[in-house]
Amino acid sequence: MDWQRHDWISKFSGSPSTNSGSLGNLEQEKMELIDILTDSQSSSTVVAIVGCCGIGKTRLARKVYDDCYTRNVFNTTIWVDGSKDSTGAGLLSAVIRAAGGKLVLDDISSHHNQESFLEDRSFVKHGSRILITTRDQSVAAGMNRSYIHNMQEWPFQDCWTLLCASAGLDKEHDKENLREIAITIIQRCNKVPLTIKIIGGVLATKDPTHAEWKQVNESELWSLDLEDIPGGMKKLSGPVYMAYSNLPYRLKLCFLYCLQLPEGFVISQHVVTQMWIAEGFIIEEENDCDPQDIADRFYRELVLTNLLEPEIGSADMTRCTVHGCVRSVLQLIIKHRWFGKNKWASSIEEAGNLTRFRTVICKNPLADRGLDKVFMGRRYLRVLDLTGTGIRHIPGSIALLHHLRLLNLSLTQIMELPESIESLRNLQFLLLRCCNGLHSLPEGISKLHNLQCLDLEGSAPQLVLPSLVDLKQLTTLRGFIVNHKEVTEKD
Repeated sequence: MDWQRHDWISKFSGSPSTNSGSLGNLEQEKMELIDILTDSQSSSTVVAIVGCCGIGKTRLARKVYDDCYTRNVFNTTIWVDGSKDSTGAGLLSAVIRAAGGKLVLDDISSHHNQESFLEDRSFVKHGSRILITTRDQSVAAGMNRSYIHNMQEWPFQDCWTLLCASAGLDKEHDKENLREIAITIIQRCNKVPLTIKIIGGVLATKDPTHAEWKQVNESELWSLDLEDIPGGMKKLSGPVYMAYSNLPYRLKLCFLYCLQLPEGFVISQHVVTQMWIAEGFIIEEENDCDPQDIADRFYRELVLTNLLEPEIGSADMTRCTVHGCVRSVLQLIIKHRWFGKNKWASSIEEAGNLTRFRTVICKNPLADRGLDKVFMGRRYLRVLDLTGTGIRHIPGSIALLHHLRLLNLSLTQIMELPESIESLRNLQFLLLRCCNGLHSLPEGISKLHNLQCLDLEGSAPQLVLPSLVDLKQLTTLRGFIVNHKEVTEKD
């Protein structure tokens, strides 16, 4: 498919397609579930929401979880993402912690049930309730004394409204001329909201004509059928791959990068766009646009395609995730194009063994000892994110990371940076948010001539900076206090 740029990207002023809370029967379904969960006479300690990929199970569970009435009824409320904590022991721990309260287990699959902790609920205290979401009917059927709620199919009019919003159609467009072909498209989407939104994102890049929409409807990608795609995702695979194939080359690179982040990882706009720049995905255009502006535009375009899904509660859409089903389908379809150059490290030992990766992100608490091993032999490393790891000392061997473009030490306990940081001549982003023990920066910072962003937001208010006059590329200085006034915008 040819990518056609239209004015739809300039109309971005919120989310025309993700504001779907009033569509479908979610409010009615929410009230039904709340009645069951709060009925003290009910014998059902577990309520299971069952439905296919992308039909809205998590959104419904979240509406129940956030409801003021249920929060008042239960003294404890806990939300657990089953896709992140995949062990039965981890989920069991959450169940025990929710004694006397309400627990939501989102995205539970059959392997969670193999340890039978969901079947044996003798540990569930009186008055406790467990709400789970699953696309596996056998999970719900295998539990005793449970109430199964099957997600309701959306009425056509709501599907039509969602498709128009996702395709960027407004009141000025002749929607009725497209209604006939839209009926066929919605039927091919099986009235599943996620599929409709993704196809709508494809249609948003086309002229709103019957001929253009017919071309999308007749695409051979609808019938994409791969043996290794799980049965519950097969109907989603064609539309998802169509949306991916429709992306321009640079957007494909950016989205593939997002796919390599851990499942459920919240993608922050300002963080991921800096990573894209550091990885070299953003090329300055002829009109001399700032790379950050180009990266921000790419981010918005991925949101409008609905391949990036705004996190629930993120009204400005600066925090997104990749839907688990979209991730799973694309990882299976395009595995032969996988980069294999980025890694999420869970420990300092694991990070030390990653010799060929260009991005290393480590989130678990780390000791200072071992960082030398991380820095040795990492000639290709471009992004190093040690946010929240609790490290106190950065060894001078960091100078070995000659190609490093982004260094994120936010929320660590570092007290100083080594003078050898001056050797990181390719460094573009230095992020030191909320480093309360940091009181000064080395003079070598003034030699980082490619530095574009120095982020000190939330760090020590009396932080002493060296001269920055030679940093001609520096466009963003956040969190530095001048005459007791904090600098938070572009300087």
